[in-house]
Amino acid sequence: MDGKRRRTAAHEVAGPAETEVGREPQPRVPLDQNLGGDPQLKPGQRSAEAGVRALAEGQMGPQPRPPRAERVGVLAEVVIGLEQRTDHRGTEIIFEDKAGNFSDRTQGAIMLAIDRTARAARLNPDSWSIFLSFDSPGMTLYGDSLSAMVGLTVVALAKGDTIQFNRAMTGTVTNDGHIGVVSGIPFKIAAAHLGHMQRVLIPDEADATDPDWRVPFLMHVSPVGSVSDAYQALTDRPLVSESDAR
Repeated sequence: MDGKRRRTAAHEVAGPAETEVGREPQPRVPLDQNLGGDPQLKPGQRSAEAGVRALAEGQMGPQPRPPRAERVGVLAEVVIGLEQRTDHRGTEIIFEDKAGNFSDRTQGAIMLAIDRTARAARLNPDSWSIFLSFDSPGMTLYGDSLSAMVGLTVVALAKGDTIQFNRAMTGTVTNDGHIGVVSGIPFKIAAAHLGHMQRVLIPDEADATDPDWRVPFLMHVSPVGSVSDAYQALTDRPLVSESDAR
């Protein structure tokens, strides 16, 4: 199946992205064969896929983005794959054509989050090919709420770490490595509760337009301020190890 490819120069993802159609994504290694303590990827090696749950805004039907009153919180099951290429032509992100869609704004936010999270982890993403899809017929994801979860998952794949089961997150990644504010937290918490998530990470700064909300029974909601704190909470591993820091 064809997918939409977007390539950016490393660390320069804010501008217009090149769009190219026609690449046939290759099968990737099953999750349980290549995650959980493996060393970092080597050139030419393809990682496992990671299926993670990210909290976002969604709506049935195509773009454009619906009015605020019509948006709903969604617990999106996103499949992410990573390939370490032998060249250094820039980060390549392929949004695979599945039953669900990522809006243009969501794609741009994901690109920024991957680059910023990689920089926070002291990794160079300019030889990465990243594959994203989610299988939800007729659903379009909007906004930038799921971008931090995607960026953190890509880095976890590159480092050989695992996103722990039943943990989800909403938020963006800022240029200085913090978790950025997003709106609609009450609706996303409700979606996580319906999806039986045990722990949810949210930005430590609230959106002033959000109404008050309560933490559902048996759910742990953790405000996080930095990419490093979020990575530790999702993987139980440090974003930058002592060997990385040297």
